[in-house]
Amino acid sequence: MTPTAPDSDLHSPSPWNWRRAAGLTLLTAAAVALLMPFDGVISHAARSVPLKGDLRRSLETLQQWGDFSSLVLVTAFMGLLDERRRHRLWDLWAAMGLAFLGCVVIMSLVGRPRPEAANDPWGFVLPWQTYHFANGLTTHAWDLFRHGNTQLWSMPSRHTMAAVVLSVFLVVVYPRLKPLAIIMVVVVGVTRVLLGAHYPTDVVVGALLGYLVARPFVPSQAASRLVVKKHPRETPGPG
Repeated sequence: MTPTAPDSDLHSPSPWNWRRAAGLTLLTAAAVALLMPFDGVISHAARSVPLKGDLRRSLETLQQWGDFSSLVLVTAFMGLLDERRRHRLWDLWAAMGLAFLGCVVIMSLVGRPRPEAANDPWGFVLPWQTYHFANGLTTHAWDLFRHGNTQLWSMPSRHTMAAVVLSVFLVVVYPRLKPLAIIMVVVVGVTRVLLGAHYPTDVVVGALLGYLVARPFVPSQAASRLVVKKHPRETPGPG
């Protein structure tokens, strides 16, 4: 009998197509345009949902999917349990770093106040403008060293972006995890709206950013190939 190939060898992702990326971006832009007028209404309704006790604590934990703590756990699990593929973790961390930088740049340029800070879904702040919050805070979105400036970092949703990057990575390396990966992205996006951290359109844009970075980058193995080339002992075999 022919040995069964590992999951990652059975379902290799289709080649990245920049036309598809452009089409997805346009589709997302159309979705954002249609959803934008209802951002405030949806956000207000979501924040009125009573989340208490274990339910709230569980959602607050699950929304960290893709954040630093979950990346450390995934790194630990793969490093200990999957020696053959652990070199691929370089692709995960590199993709997350690129997506994070892109997210910070966009948030700094767009300057949208979070729902929990100011119920102002149309209050976008250009780089040369400041926003005046009810608590007296006045800040630019790009002022990284100003306490409270992250209140202007609503769009895009960084948590959703990170969740997509991690999910794309897991689907590429372990295709059988695809249902779980998709569910976790949905949970993160919905939770961020329920907790008042983002509007629905912030979640949509964050998901697009994460996908546009991770989908071409992770399968290319750009980071892991570079590391393995310099340090051949990083991986014991193909995959």
